[in-house]
Amino acid sequence: MLDRSCPDCNVPLFQFKDGTVKCASCNRKVIFAKSDEEIQVLESRLHQQEAFLDLLATLHGKASYLSQEIASQTDIDKLEKLLGILGSLLDVIYKAQRIQNEFLTLNFEKRNKQ
Repeated sequence: MLDRSCPDCNVPLFQFKDGTVKCASCNRKVIFAKSDEEIQVLESRLHQQEAFLDLLATLHGKASYLSQEIASQTDIDKLEKLLGILGSLLDVIYKAQRIQNEFLTLNFEKRNKQ
């Protein structure tokens, strides 16, 4: 438990082993900033993360759609084309998840050094 409280509901905040700080009541994630410039940087990173998560969700949705199309396909040529597209899409998903994991690891390491 920290000596600070949630800006929304005034309940004490808790810091977890991974460095995240959350409110015990409303489960809001809280990030502390030392300056207006740091707030801008953090907001920019947050928007980038949200966009990246949206991209991953879209890619997973497309993979699910292709999987359904493959399951119902009987034409071998069309099936081969769909499998090629799905393979490429899965490669992109894998690379995107690696980038996301590297980003999260870097942020965790930076937080632990501070």
